Amino acid sequence: MNRSSTRLFLIISLFILVSLACNVPIINQIQSNFAPADDDTGSTSPSDGTTAEIVDSGSTAPSNTDGAELTYIPAATFLMGSATSDLLADEDEMPQHQIDVDDFWIYTHEVTNQMYAACIDAGGCMGVETLDSGPTSHFEDPAFQDYPVVGVDWVMARNYCVWAGGRLPTEAEWELASRGPESLLYPWGEEEPTCDQVNMGGCAVPPDTQQVGHYLLGNSPDGVWDLSGNVWEWVHDWYADDYYAQSPADNPVGPLDPQDPDKPLRVIRGGGLYSEPVRMRSASRLGINPYRPFDDVGFRCVTGEGLALPADYDPGEDWHERVPPGRADGGDRADDPDRDLHEYSLRVGPITGPCPDFEGQIHLMFVAISRPPADMISAFFTFPDAPFDIPCDYDEAAGVATCEGLAPPGYLDPPPTFPLDICFADIAWGRCVFGVSVLKPTDCDGDDDGPRDIRLVPHCLEIDGVMTPVVIIQLFGIEADFEGSSANDTPLICEADGEDIYICRGLPGSAGDDLEVTSTFDGISPMTVDTVFPPCDNPTVFDHSWDLVEVGCRTETEYYAVIETHLAEEFSDFFRFESVPDVPEPKTCGLEAGRPSRWYCSFPIRDWYSTLTFCAEIVGTGEYCETFAEEDFGAELPPSCSDSDDDDGGDDDWDCTDFTTESDCQSHPNECEWTNDACYDR
Repeated sequence: MNRSSTRLFLIISLFILVSLACNVPIINQIQSNFAPADDDTGSTSPSDGTTAEIVDSGSTAPSNTDGAELTYIPAATFLMGSATSDLLADEDEMPQHQIDVDDFWIYTHEVTNQMYAACIDAGGCMGVETLDSGPTSHFEDPAFQDYPVVGVDWVMARNYCVWAGGRLPTEAEWELASRGPESLLYPWGEEEPTCDQVNMGGCAVPPDTQQVGHYLLGNSPDGVWDLSGNVWEWVHDWYADDYYAQSPADNPVGPLDPQDPDKPLRVIRGGGLYSEPVRMRSASRLGINPYRPFDDVGFRCVTGEGLALPADYDPGEDWHERVPPGRADGGDRADDPDRDLHEYSLRVGPITGPCPDFEGQIHLMFVAISRPPADMISAFFTFPDAPFDIPCDYDEAAGVATCEGLAPPGYLDPPPTFPLDICFADIAWGRCVFGVSVLKPTDCDGDDDGPRDIRLVPHCLEIDGVMTPVVIIQLFGIEADFEGSSANDTPLICEADGEDIYICRGLPGSAGDDLEVTSTFDGISPMTVDTVFPPCDNPTVFDHSWDLVEVGCRTETEYYAVIETHLAEEFSDFFRFESVPDVPEPKTCGLEAGRPSRWYCSFPIRDWYSTLTFCAEIVGTGEYCETFAEEDFGAELPPSCSDSDDDDGGDDDWDCTDFTTESDCQSHPNECEWTNDACYDR
């Protein structure tokens, strides 16, 4: 090393040591001062201190609502996950697979309390429910404005990123930002983590979050802070423990839907303040309940437009389990048997406040489903001056609250939203859920006929034992007979549910689709409200697989098969009966008379049948398929069904009188009939 290089090295080293001693984040200043001459480096310096230098590797830094500091991550090919030889790895990190990820910009730091509070003030985010101690207790404390926000569920994190002009990173993007194209074990390299690099379990007593930008030695190859430790971070993807075995090689976005619909999980990354050192690895991943908050889970965003997701992607629900924040480390405690049975949770979607009527009354209707069920609900609006109570009627069966009262002073004034505090109660105990954001109406001028309003809520109701998507329509100030509604020009089936309330089903589309609902009346012009198709995923729980109970000869030219579904459900007329190779063949399937759980199918005799797949669609639930292996189907079929083969033990050597039970008799509906407790030829 020459003299000038030595001098430069000493200057940099001294600068680092002084900055560390003063606890000042310096990585961006170093990158800015010593970046190559052809780099485009920009900086902003807002008064709130939420941003610093933005390091750019030749692309243009995007703008975002919250002014957060950004780091550019170049496109790269890298090995995602862990090798089978890695003794520290969990099975859900395998197999290790090579993927390509496009370039993107990621927040240099985790979203802070101050940044999230700004989103609440602007009406874009739901409030944080804090505890008396622990990380969530810092949210409203000015001394902790630069600490990562916690106590936000996945939906709240997603909404913040959308408000800020971005989105949550995919799991693949997050891992590339953490370990770089070299696929490092940790963001800083291969050395085991220490408390000088990360905030993990045992580093702070009692455990607590640390301000962002504290651990310089833990930075990623591109200079992103706190990708290991401090708080876990929500990412976009649904969690599945076997996803890596089927992950696409180009910009994967995770599974299309939850692995377990009854317990959906989203991925968190990076480990947190309670985590063991093994969780600091860049490949470590965990799946937790996306609808409840945790005091060791925060997030960061990436900029840019939303992801190009497949049409059948399940976006999840706008569900918030408003319970005291738990810990992600140690598992999702939402189903913990020791959990307080009276911890109420609330499912809410976007709520829009109505315009006042002639008398200055507002009529608010919204979905409010509690766990466990409550028999009473009250609500009050929180305005800058004082709370404003409004009485509510609660339909427990429908899970819908309707509230009416005089509009408070300032109801139509800025800001664009106001918090709605909702209290559930039962005989033994009550609980309030705070900070549900309500959008204020923007156009309350009325028209020549006076103020008229339609309140429309997308909802899921159990109809004939099946969770069914509906829209609940409530009419205000409309002195005309309701004639009906249509959604995207498809007529709906509407039934009255009390005065001026209608429940309409038959919605076209699937979860997340936009719906334009038009209601018509006798004597006045139609009225249209935009909404979305509600997610009502409630798949039938199959306690056991469908069984192939019998195969054999129906005639000299046809085989038959009997499939037991074990379901006394309402099936649609749609079915599929497939064999391999998949050659179109005429097939006939139908439910057995008196046996709604059994299907009888006949199909032409061929010598190439091996496996068989049977699919049936259940009304209101969707299609379910079962594939039967060679040993259960192909190997059991007789070589032919001619009379000359009877001595070879063919399955056609039987008579209806051989069957002594009704079920065996009815498994041959075309040949046999069960009458007077005996089986006879038809």
